Amino acid sequence: MSAVRGPAPRLVLVHGYMDGPAVWQRVLDHLDGLAPTATCVQLAPIGDGQRSSAELLEAYAHQVHAECARSASGEPIVLVGHSMGGAVAELAAAKGIEALMGLVLVTPSPLRGVPLPTDVMRRFATRAALTDRNEIRAGKRALAVGLDAAAQDILATATLETGEAFALEQLRAWTGGHPQGQAPSQVDVPVQIVATDDKFFTADLLRQESARFRDVTLGHVAGAGHWPHLEQPALLAAAIEGFIARIRPTASR
Repeated sequence: MSAVRGPAPRLVLVHGYMDGPAVWQRVLDHLDGLAPTATCVQLAPIGDGQRSSAELLEAYAHQVHAECARSASGEPIVLVGHSMGGAVAELAAAKGIEALMGLVLVTPSPLRGVPLPTDVMRRFATRAALTDRNEIRAGKRALAVGLDAAAQDILATATLETGEAFALEQLRAWTGGHPQGQAPSQVDVPVQIVATDDKFFTADLLRQESARFRDVTLGHVAGAGHWPHLEQPALLAAAIEGFIARIRPTASR
């Protein structure tokens, strides 16, 4: 009697702050068997300046939950979230997604929020209003380790397409966080947290945050800063594939 692997999961990927679906293409290029059915979520603005950070994150999580229901149709899902998208993906997973197999959090923003000093918050708000591609590219390089020119352009385009109003809305969401982040996570599937050499969401910070999850592994992608899917896509793809191999169910025949 031999073991047979269950069906390959569908990836649903959630972008981070001031990013968009295009940031995932490089890593999808290294995930040949998973790429054809992958869904890259495009988060949409809520447009309500009165909503709290928790309400904003809940609204984004609802968008992800709805996309999973539309695109997967009962197929097994592995949800992947980067940066702010990590907090959003955790909330979506905690709501209960049909056939969810696992959750991958790539340099994720802690769900509890990241309160910033006033001067740092002002600097982020100023960057949200930038329209000069060279200035935007310089800001991205400051948080990266191996971001080539083409990757900088991908990020600059995503920032410009986000627009100032939506960027400020996102900024309020991930810095303010959600009360669920102060307690053990409600996610009940295996979790892979991917740390890098990021100086913002550091490996030490993510190690501390990993204690909130019941079934978690902590990996590291070397030679990357905040965007390993653009800086070291092959290494991140290998980490995702390794995680899926570990959690993918088997059946005897």
